Amino acid sequence: MQNGPKIDLVQLDNSSTKEPAKEHLDGNMCFAMEWYRERVPHEYEGGQIMSKDRGAESKKEDVLIFADTQGICPDARGDGGFMWDAPQDRVGFLKVITTPAAELTEEEMRRVVNSRAWDIIVWGYSAENAPRSCTDVDVIIKLHMDAQRLLLALSKHLLTNKKCNRLVVLTQGAHSVEPREHEHYGLGLVTHANMIGYLNSIRFEFAEQMRIQYVDCPTILDWPEKTRDIMSEIFREEGFGTNNVRINPMAPTEPREDFVTVEGRFVQRMVTSKLYEERKFRWLLPKKGVILITGGNGSLAMIMGKWLQAQAEKSPYNHPVTILFVSRSMKISPGENQKMWDEIKANATRLGQTVEQVACDFGDKAKVHEFLAQHSPNIVGIIHSAGVLRDSTLRNQTWEKYQEVYGSKSHAALYIHEALMANKNPDLYFYWMFSSIAVHGSMGQSNYAASNAMLDGIARHRRAIGLPGTSIQWGAWGEAGMAANMDKVNRRRVNEGPMPYFTNREGLKGLEAGLLTDLPTFSVFKYNIDYLLGAADVQPESAMQQFMQNQTQKIAAPMYLDQCCRIAFQRNMTMPSKMLVCPKFTYNEYPKIVNEPWYDIPDGYFYP
Repeated sequence: MQNGPKIDLVQLDNSSTKEPAKEHLDGNMCFAMEWYRERVPHEYEGGQIMSKDRGAESKKEDVLIFADTQGICPDARGDGGFMWDAPQDRVGFLKVITTPAAELTEEEMRRVVNSRAWDIIVWGYSAENAPRSCTDVDVIIKLHMDAQRLLLALSKHLLTNKKCNRLVVLTQGAHSVEPREHEHYGLGLVTHANMIGYLNSIRFEFAEQMRIQYVDCPTILDWPEKTRDIMSEIFREEGFGTNNVRINPMAPTEPREDFVTVEGRFVQRMVTSKLYEERKFRWLLPKKGVILITGGNGSLAMIMGKWLQAQAEKSPYNHPVTILFVSRSMKISPGENQKMWDEIKANATRLGQTVEQVACDFGDKAKVHEFLAQHSPNIVGIIHSAGVLRDSTLRNQTWEKYQEVYGSKSHAALYIHEALMANKNPDLYFYWMFSSIAVHGSMGQSNYAASNAMLDGIARHRRAIGLPGTSIQWGAWGEAGMAANMDKVNRRRVNEGPMPYFTNREGLKGLEAGLLTDLPTFSVFKYNIDYLLGAADVQPESAMQQFMQNQTQKIAAPMYLDQCCRIAFQRNMTMPSKMLVCPKFTYNEYPKIVNEPWYDIPDGYFYP
């Protein structure tokens, strides 16, 4: 099966933007993923509006849908949902599976997939959020694990039998930052926040074989425009699989303090944190109370413990805090970790602090609740750095590996959130969750990327309801953990790649830059600038390669644009949505909307 039409690319003259991009990136250690408005036309009957000459006859496509029950997907007869607006002359055989994910077996799923070669498979199970009244995180965990288990099985099956051309995965409100939505729908909005990380990673393994599109749908679907937006993302061939897409619900046309989103279709782009750092949020170490660090016997916990003590030394005040380094075994490995722990104990004596290695399994819900209740209401900060790696390519991945990674990372973070909601800690100042840049795509880390993406969703939810929550997507530490003992050959290989190792000092510099932004999520890593800018000049041969270029086009001055980016680029419709969360920014500070002629291609790259 062919992987759709060759992407129609537009070439730009980016020679004048290379040096500014290099200067902009030089020394930068902190990045954010922003959503930029990208307006493209809706699909329609008789062809595709983004194609200049498709001819009189339209191609009929066979569509398989694993449907949610919340109105995004159609019912068993194919009625309703996004199919209400689907171009019927382009729909061939349609099959809708309405059996819930929890009840559908992997064998039944494979039987349906094998029944024919599908042009499009729509995964709507991940648009099924927990009910708005849900406060039990076990319900949320079961929903996303049922959908994740089946999608993993489907992905592995499609990798070998090649029965699909295009895969669309839907979520609902997973990337919302709108307080009203989070107050109304509750924690259920994070139910499938894992999906974006999972898809970003498996794209590498499918490459040219199958194109993958992620669409985060709005929570409000009772007007036609939104279902047309979703339908267009599914049936549009040009640009399919080259972006992560978020469709925001309708919002006021003018700024309002109680409504922070901008209506429309948005795509994900990486930006440096420099503009956000202008907010200059001042993070201060609490003067007293208990700080918990999970994964407390690991390298990152030690680095964070020393950093917290450094903040106390800088302060004119005393900070007699208690820092509890929490782990299951409390065993500190000899060598660098033991050395750092000895330094932490010596610093604590000098600063009047209490530091202690304590035991608790944060992958056990009951133990998390008991532990946090024991230390409430005195908890002032939490750093959730625990986690395990179970890396493997899709062909060799197992569900057991997924369960291990989820249990120690995202499920533990949900248990902490639930316990904090049950036990009042009025002086809680920060709750940091250590995520990973794997969420933006990392070969062989689909389980790790998915679990860490859930942390990002938890941070967004907590911020939206007025609670502390930050997810820090770390890159590769070069002086901690396994990297510290890596041989010279492998270290050189990593350092010559796109994201080389960074030193502890560089990592902490990135952390401090991220804290200035006060964003709910940010990334700390280092780019190999020459590698990145060189990759921006390579003509992409697959949707996956175009996806990677699109993600970095705001910082890397690309030479090529795909069809969707071409139209948006020509109209220069760029309006960051997440900045609206920050009250110090106003609409007047955003890039102006310039209505350029539809087909006039600009000579250079607009560097924001």
